[in-house]
Parts: sequence; C-alpha cells; structure tokens
Amino acid sequence: RAVTRTPSEHTLDGRRFDMELQFMHTLISEDDGTGDDEYGEPGPARVAAVSAFYTAAEGRSSPEYVRVLADALPSVSATPAPLVTIDMAAVAQSVMVGSLPHRGAGPYGFVPNFENYLRYDGSFTEPPCTEGVEWILLPNEVYVAPADARAFRAAEGDNARPAQPLNGR
Repeated sequence: RAVTRTPSEHTLDGRRFDMELQFMHTLISEDDGTGDDEYGEPGPARVAAVSAFYTAAEGRSSPEYVRVLADALPSVSATPAPLVTIDMAAVAQSVMVGSLPHRGAGPYGFVPNFENYLRYDGSFTEPPCTEGVEWILLPNEVYVAPADARAFRAAEGDNARPAQPLNGR
C-alpha cells in the first residue's frame, strides 16, 4: 500500500517537504517461534514503512510515475478501481537514489538513499496510531513539477499528521 501525505509528516532538520509518499510493507510470517499459544499460531505482523520526500521545484519535471498518478487523481473515487499501471522498478530507482541537489551537481559528495537513510521504531500515523512500525526515511528528496505537487495537494488536502516529539529517537 502506498499513502501520500501533503505536506510531509516527517521533518528532517525541522524541514517539511511538499509531499511524502509512504510505502507500507506488511510481513505476516509463518510460525517462527513468536506464536502466542501452545499450538504455534503465527506471530504478529511486522510492518515497515519506507518514506520518500518530494519537493516542488520550478524548472524540474516529475518522474513519470508521479505524472501518471497526478493525471489520474481526477478519476479517483470512493469505489476502488484500477486506474493506472505504475512501473514499480522505476519508482524504486527514483526513491532509492533521490535527486541531485542542484543542476550541474557532480556525483562526488552525493550519497544515494540506499546508502543514506534514517531508521526508527514508531507508529502508524492514522488513528489509533498503533506502535510497532519500523520507519525508514530516505532523506534525498525527489524533485517534482510544481503543477504535479499542486494536483496532489488539491486532491489530498492538508492530510499530514503534525510532527511528533522525538521521544529519544
């Protein structure tokens, strides 16, 4: 499941981004010794959330998957239906690297997200905000066209949970 937040729910060094895309991964394992009864019932699900940050920047174009999703937003309704096909390999490549900080930037000193990420144990961001989520934050933002960021904001509204205290994280 992927969830968009406008603006970002997470902050990095106090900075919010125009958008955050949260990729939610749930692993429900076979009995691995964590079962809660004598019959070996499966243990609890484990959840990992990978968050990628997006910044609207004049003169930048969006990755294709962002454009496709932004174009499909007017067709979204309360009734689930397939709308678009997304190349998840392209999404992974985009978010696991991030964008170079500025045009003409050289690769030296730039560390891609797959080698440069933050991790903490937290909770879901929607009520009841259940604990037990392993969050992985990818700090190199992905640049998007301002029109695409506006399309998400128009469709989603301000749907970000306020930044929470770090509580020793």
